[in-house]
Amino acid sequence: MSQKTQIQSVSRACLILQLLSVNKDGLTAIEVSQYLNLNRSTAHHLLSTLQSHEFISMNLSGKYQIGSAIGDMAQGISDTTLRNIVHGMLLELVNVTGETCYLAVFNNGVTIIDTVLGVGALRVVQVFLHQDRPAYLHARSSGKLFLSTLSDNDLQAYIHENPLIALNDKTIASEQALISELELVRRNGYATDREEFMTGIDCYGFPIVVEGKLIGCVTTSFPSALKEKHAMIKQALEQITQRFNHLFQENSSDLLLKK
Repeated sequence: MSQKTQIQSVSRACLILQLLSVNKDGLTAIEVSQYLNLNRSTAHHLLSTLQSHEFISMNLSGKYQIGSAIGDMAQGISDTTLRNIVHGMLLELVNVTGETCYLAVFNNGVTIIDTVLGVGALRVVQVFLHQDRPAYLHARSSGKLFLSTLSDNDLQAYIHENPLIALNDKTIASEQALISELELVRRNGYATDREEFMTGIDCYGFPIVVEGKLIGCVTTSFPSALKEKHAMIKQALEQITQRFNHLFQENSSDLLLKK
């Protein structure tokens, strides 16, 4: 029988976890390297990587021991684990598109719970997220998705309390135009912001739906002038949002609202 292919670094990391599991008082990096016949540099890098993911931790004696993530995984997904997965997926999206993206939840409005900045000029998207600024939900893709979940009466109440201010000549600033836009959002299954919030910036927002309820969205902001990238960004965002939907279908959506 042929030997199955193994990835050496993964195999060594597994051996470290097994080794620490039977040494309850922990081991130093030197002891780990001696037990497993690893050079000290390799042992250090493996231990640092495992520690960064909370698979191992360092005790007060300066020795490595099994970390909290192992127990969390054995018992089921934890808040920290879920947030790490979420952040990793946003990083993946930014690596594909190069543009800023964020995850928002809908809880009496739009709340940003994670952001990954792109590599270009749109790093200034952080300005959008200051909680002391008006939300202007009618001018943002995430806001339109949230507004599309409201009943007619709730939408009327929102507009009464939040006048539809025109931020520029492309902002939807009339009630009837907004109602038509929200109908389009429901039909398309996603929302757009075409320079409505800030001149020169477009956004796509795709919904996260759990048990038939729209609970949040993933959004990407990008320069309007990059016409050749728009289709790619939309496709990448749609694909990653499908994975977010699957993730939160499998795990309690309440975890999204925990800081």
